[in-house]
Amino acid sequence: MGQCGQGHAQSPVTRPRKVIGLEGAHIQQISAGTSHSVATTALPYDRQVIAWHRPFCVDLQEATFSVLSTFLERYCDGFDNPEPPPPFANKQQHQQFVLLCLKLLSSHLSLA
Repeated sequence: MGQCGQGHAQSPVTRPRKVIGLEGAHIQQISAGTSHSVATTALPYDRQVIAWHRPFCVDLQEATFSVLSTFLERYCDGFDNPEPPPPFANKQQHQQFVLLCLKLLSSHLSLA
C-alpha cells in the first residue's frame, strides 16, 4: 500500500520519484490525482494474464502482504459462530470479505 507505490500511507508525496516496481515495464498510460496514481503497462508475455478488460490495482510491497495476512488471520475464524464478527452485518458479508481477500492474495502472489 502507499502513494505511488513508494510505501507512503500517511504522508503525501510532494515530489515525483521513480517507482522501482515499474523499472523495465513498458508503460502505456499514466493517470494521477490527489488521491490516486495509476500506471497501465503492456501485457506480460512470460505469465498468464489474470484479468482482461478489468481495471485493478496491484501493490507488491511487503506491507500489502502483511495487511492481507492480518485480515485473513483476524477474520478466517468464526464461520461456525451464529453471529459474524464486527464490522460485518451478516455471515454473507463476512464470507465474501474473506473470499475476496484470498482472491486478492492469489492475484498478488501470481504477480510477485
